Amino acid sequence: MEIEQSFSELYDFHNLEKQPYYIFGSGACADKLNEYIKNTNKSMPIFFIDITKKQKANYTIESIAEVKSTQMQLDNIKIIIASLSFITEIKEKILSHLNINENTILNLIDSQLNNKIWDDYSLLCKKYVSFKGDNDFSEQFYTSSIDPNFAYSLLDNLPIKHVSVTKEDFTYGYVHNKSISEAELERTNQSVKYLIPDVSFKQLLYKTVISIYDEIKVKLGSHWQIETSKVKVFNQSETPVGSESFHLDGYNKNIFKILLYLTPASLETGTTELLDSKNNVVTINGPSGTYLLFNNSKVTHRGIRGKNKNRIIIELTISRAMKKPKDDKFIKLGSPLCHYSRYPWTRKAYAARFDQSPAKFKQGWINLSFLNSEDCFEVNEYLSFIKENNPCKVAVFFLNNVINFDKSLSIEQSFSIANKLLVNDGELVIKQTKSKSFSLEKLIHLARDNGFELQSQDYEIIKSIYPDIAGIDSGDKGFHYLVMKKYI
Repeated sequence: MEIEQSFSELYDFHNLEKQPYYIFGSGACADKLNEYIKNTNKSMPIFFIDITKKQKANYTIESIAEVKSTQMQLDNIKIIIASLSFITEIKEKILSHLNINENTILNLIDSQLNNKIWDDYSLLCKKYVSFKGDNDFSEQFYTSSIDPNFAYSLLDNLPIKHVSVTKEDFTYGYVHNKSISEAELERTNQSVKYLIPDVSFKQLLYKTVISIYDEIKVKLGSHWQIETSKVKVFNQSETPVGSESFHLDGYNKNIFKILLYLTPASLETGTTELLDSKNNVVTINGPSGTYLLFNNSKVTHRGIRGKNKNRIIIELTISRAMKKPKDDKFIKLGSPLCHYSRYPWTRKAYAARFDQSPAKFKQGWINLSFLNSEDCFEVNEYLSFIKENNPCKVAVFFLNNVINFDKSLSIEQSFSIANKLLVNDGELVIKQTKSKSFSLEKLIHLARDNGFELQSQDYEIIKSIYPDIAGIDSGDKGFHYLVMKKYI
């Protein structure tokens, strides 16, 4: 079911029920997708295509060259590669035949890998907490309310400036909606204003969210963090937008939304309608300050425009986290079309690398390989500079079998320095030689003693998150790869 599940998530996220798409491939994977699409009554692709035309048992594979010359729609298309191997080569073939942006070419492997990353991370977050919460909130929804005074204060201090929605404006490292049509963009800008929070509003929103933090934590069974915050005003225009039809958002299943209604929630003033497990329509009703927590990619929903006044909501896209936030940096702002981090571990371009052998470093990387026990002053200077200027989000720690512990940093010293270099929730990437002299278990315990918790040992995950780290090579069979997160 992995192929079908990956396709289903691509289908939902890119709204392929309404957007034109093709499937490229003619092998067993294409056969499975053809059968799955028919059995689930999803919209069929315009064509199954490949380099040459082929007649299958119950469908036809068209030639990409012939389809292009006659009836291929090149505007706003998506092409899904029906294969789990040779993805790069297949993509190059497609691009050699079609003058399209490579971002329009989708593959099933990236979807599978992204799901595994988020699943692993969310599971760790639930294991990390000491309390018992709901084990699975994926197909549920929950309503409650904030203190009315917070709602009134947010309304009184509502931002004045707003930003128009454009495809070009997106936040780096975030999943965002590139497939939205120009017509939908125009309708959105006519009907919805995305307000730009100022510092005071952001601080007020932080206090508001913290007031319901524990309530949400119990529902999710873990700590949680905000991926993006959006302040939206729906006017009384009769121009409909896509979110006002019943839909699923197509996000990763580990992503949730909180809708905070600053105007009362009702059919008259604007609200949200959901479909419950029996397909009954549930309408959210409540005073100013009502909020809804739900899995927006598992629970079918739609927005309802107010009949007699503008509908004002704060939309928080959230995910599980390892610990409770400490300050108003918890309130993350993003571009209108951006939704959540592509991976749970979003990072800066600056990092420190611990290595015991000479290597070339990209700009912004700090080489501490030459340090030894006599270089404490230099270490402190580095720490001071980095802390004030560019706190590291990622440190790369390469351990190899030529470490000279008499002249080099000890492993424990390195962990200690990495902890000081990294921001809270910073990541430590480790490549360790497999040897009898130092066990993986000992390394994990030593890391925990110095404030790091293991996140993943999966090579494919680590390589996909950190493609710019030289030295992480699939051919390195003699190494362990680990990602750890700083927690103290």
